[in-house]
Amino acid sequence: MDQTVEAYALLAREKQLLIQQQEAYITAARKMNWQMKELLQQNFGETLLQNSIHDFAGEVIRQYFDTSDYYITVDQLIDRFLHFSYEDDKDLFTSDEAIRKNLYNAVDNPYQSGYLKNLTETMENSQKKLFTESRATDRLDREGKRQYRDDRVTADGTIKDELTGRDGSVSQVMVNGKLRNKSNLHADHTQSRNGAVYNSQFIREDKLEELKKFYNSSDNMQMMSATANTSKGDIAICIIDGEVRDINARDIEKLRKSGHKVKDITYKAAPEELAQAIIKRWEKKTPSGEKLKKLQEEGYLDENGKVLPDVRKKLESNIRKSQNTESRTILKNADYAEVSRYAAEESIKSVKKILMGQIIYYAFPPVIFEAQKIIRKEDMTVERFLHELKSAQKRVTKYVTSKLGKIFSNTANSTLNKFVKCIFDIVIEMAKATVKKLLRIVKRVVMSLIQCVRVISNPEMSAAEKGNAVVKVLSTTVGAVVLEILFEYIEKQFGLPNVIMEPLQIIVTILATNAIMLMLDKADIFNTRYGFIISNMERIFKENNEAYLLESNQLMEEAQGEMEQLRKDLQNEIREIQDSLSGMNPYEMDITPNLDRINKIFDMNIDFDYEWYEFIQEGGR
Repeated sequence: MDQTVEAYALLAREKQLLIQQQEAYITAARKMNWQMKELLQQNFGETLLQNSIHDFAGEVIRQYFDTSDYYITVDQLIDRFLHFSYEDDKDLFTSDEAIRKNLYNAVDNPYQSGYLKNLTETMENSQKKLFTESRATDRLDREGKRQYRDDRVTADGTIKDELTGRDGSVSQVMVNGKLRNKSNLHADHTQSRNGAVYNSQFIREDKLEELKKFYNSSDNMQMMSATANTSKGDIAICIIDGEVRDINARDIEKLRKSGHKVKDITYKAAPEELAQAIIKRWEKKTPSGEKLKKLQEEGYLDENGKVLPDVRKKLESNIRKSQNTESRTILKNADYAEVSRYAAEESIKSVKKILMGQIIYYAFPPVIFEAQKIIRKEDMTVERFLHELKSAQKRVTKYVTSKLGKIFSNTANSTLNKFVKCIFDIVIEMAKATVKKLLRIVKRVVMSLIQCVRVISNPEMSAAEKGNAVVKVLSTTVGAVVLEILFEYIEKQFGLPNVIMEPLQIIVTILATNAIMLMLDKADIFNTRYGFIISNMERIFKENNEAYLLESNQLMEEAQGEMEQLRKDLQNEIREIQDSLSGMNPYEMDITPNLDRINKIFDMNIDFDYEWYEFIQEGGR
């Protein structure tokens, strides 16, 4: 043998193993202590800030990238990748984080969501004019205005301007042999007949008569001065060559014929937008100045030629009332079979994305976890790499297989969420004004109730855990609704642009949601916090203990292989020395090489030359 095997090396390796095991134990203990400290401490402000930053990052990504249909946010995935463990059984729909994410996900960004863009395009392409006949031949138009005007004449023969509150004049004239009321006030459509449209896909043709009746009913009429009525014309809100403008409806075809790209979006205009378009025409100066003078005399304009606040307020109120009634008529006569069919179709389209999100969430983290473990190992050989790879594949397969139930359950639940959300998005797009806003609130509440049903039906949760989760879902929903109403009020009062309002609302909603959930944790209404702490302590201990045992076993496996080889080499060395000595004649052969080998093997530190010299010296004396 070329190289002598030292018995001391075997002892040294055993000692090294003990030191490595001790270090692994101390590391595990320190990690456990740190995690326990974090669990018990829970600083409210720090936790609020951390969770809010976490959620905000996810919302920023979701707002600017179309990730809603995956029902998994990027920040959730990053957190999962960084902190994955095989014992992580967190339910994506019942955990605190999931409650917050589902609340945020109830509202999609119309500018980024591919699904909402498709829905908007479908709704726009389905819009058709409600009135195809001319006004001159429309009996409902004539009779509706006459009936409305006659109904407004009081017993003493007066009639009021509904925008200014001033009395108008009434006289009787003979028309076709019949006495008719004639006034200096006009019965005007609150929403223009010319701008009336309907959704041909989601409203049945046999229900159109109800919409036509509405447009010519008292719910869509207002009395105003003849001057005010004739000067405003038929208002149309249009996108002309990419720019939103208000024009007279009769100019639309002229602009199209002159080569302009015109898209009529009057049906989407808010009461404030329509009112402002009318007011612009009232306040517009004319060469003669007679119009402004007349409107000032009639109580529409102040001395500076600006519409009086009360007139503006009443005008907006009348438009809003009309749009709300129209919305109720639309929803009453909608084809809900077609709405459900479309929603189901969109939900089926989303299944692939939803399933992909679940697979990414459950399959990718363990793969990354195992890859990191293999990379960190030292002295990796091809044989050992293949062995580790095979073991990792078994663990990943076992874990993902155990999560198949959750994957399919979460996919089914998300698909149901998508179906319900799509139905609401359709009816919201069809509605106007306050009804649209109310439907958004109802949508949030319904989505939350679905989540509550999911929580209540979860067999893995205790009654206390279910109660705690339901309270959190409903509380955060109420908070979000209140904030939505508040921000709408702020936007209306101060007229802040969307570029400011949208991110501000996101930030405030995130802070409020996290604050509510932390306060509910603090209150611990169902005594779930205590159980949560205990269960998490058990989980932390179990995870760290298993990690320590795994590392310890790996160290033992590695060391045992090395030590077994050292033992074999040592045994072979000793056997070789024994064979050499047994056949050796000490009077003819030098025994020193064998003695040196024995000396080195057992680390005896004997200098045989010196000892022999000393022996001779002693013998000479």
